[in-house]
Amino acid sequence: MSKENVSNTLAYFNNIKNELNEQDSVLASDAIHFFARNLEWDTIKDIVNFFDKKGLYHNCIEYLYEKAQLYRRLKDKENELKYYNLALSIDENKNPNINWNLFFDSNNPGLSYRRDELKFILENLSDIQRIADSYPSSHINFKESPVFVFWDQGYDNAPIIVKSMIDRMKIIYGNKLVFLTGETIEAYIDIPARIESFRESKRAFFSDYIRTELLLRYGGTWIDSTVFTTNQFYKENLEILEKNDNNLYVLRIPENPYRISNWFLSTNQTGNRILALMYATMLIFAEKRNSLFEYYQYHTFFEILTQLDKQANEDFHKNYRNNYQPYAHDLLKNFRNDWDRELFNKLIARCPIQKLTYKSNLLHLRTHSLLHLRTHSFYKTIIRNAAFL
Repeated sequence: MSKENVSNTLAYFNNIKNELNEQDSVLASDAIHFFARNLEWDTIKDIVNFFDKKGLYHNCIEYLYEKAQLYRRLKDKENELKYYNLALSIDENKNPNINWNLFFDSNNPGLSYRRDELKFILENLSDIQRIADSYPSSHINFKESPVFVFWDQGYDNAPIIVKSMIDRMKIIYGNKLVFLTGETIEAYIDIPARIESFRESKRAFFSDYIRTELLLRYGGTWIDSTVFTTNQFYKENLEILEKNDNNLYVLRIPENPYRISNWFLSTNQTGNRILALMYATMLIFAEKRNSLFEYYQYHTFFEILTQLDKQANEDFHKNYRNNYQPYAHDLLKNFRNDWDRELFNKLIARCPIQKLTYKSNLLHLRTHSLLHLRTHSFYKTIIRNAAFL
């Protein structure tokens, strides 16, 4: 949405707000929702203060949810919980299968987005499940299954950290590693035209689709190209998924058992139920929407589907859980620091798979270019020696 459209909408709303009454709760809620999607938090604060002074919408569910979102952004925990719990207490349409205490927890700042995502899935759940039903699950020989890694522009055009991580993966996974590029990916999967249209404008969505269809078709493992993996983690992955009571291995957020990281996904099945649901959701979303709800949309879809679908819920609760996720960025956080072998060993022992980045504009790096870091920094030591650490 352009700034001009936001300004015009605000001007229109300011012209009519004095005329609004209790019967206009839908219009008021929609206005706040619109400004929330455009991150106009000061505007929302002014609107909420205006309606509070008029004593309006204290029993409007949508309005109360939007107020909870506002106070989350304002870091006002007391009012955030007050209005969220008030909305829940009078919301007779909330789905009983969703854990509502987790739905707006500290790991999920975007209540407006998440409620849109939930609404989308509920509206399309029967079609999502119908498509997923057409992919029956079948166990594979996981020990021989592929390990997929993707860099759209190819190895020669990849950032140096990506090259280093791929070189390391080649040593650990050997001929199981399948390195895919923009030129080779369609030898493995069929990419619908609508998904292809997101390739440049919505790279995260495109990449999420690729990993999902690859694992749905072939089983095996997906690892992002910026992941520092280890033999220890590889062996652990094998041990877990060679047991048939586990069919999907992911890193989970400890505070929310349904929330995952998707830069590592591993399954010993083709047609895995959870991945089939994710695949169907992405197909339907691409057909019906032109823009994403949020950057972490995949994670939220995953969280919702594993609660709404009975088989997915049963499978997910049977699968193995580790406590790695909170420590999976520790190596990245030390990029600027001087190399310390003892510290490195401690970090890997605590979490034997680490998510790195090729981007330099992260606050904890505090530098315009990773290449300007000292030669004995963690970053440059890892680049030089990734295959041997």
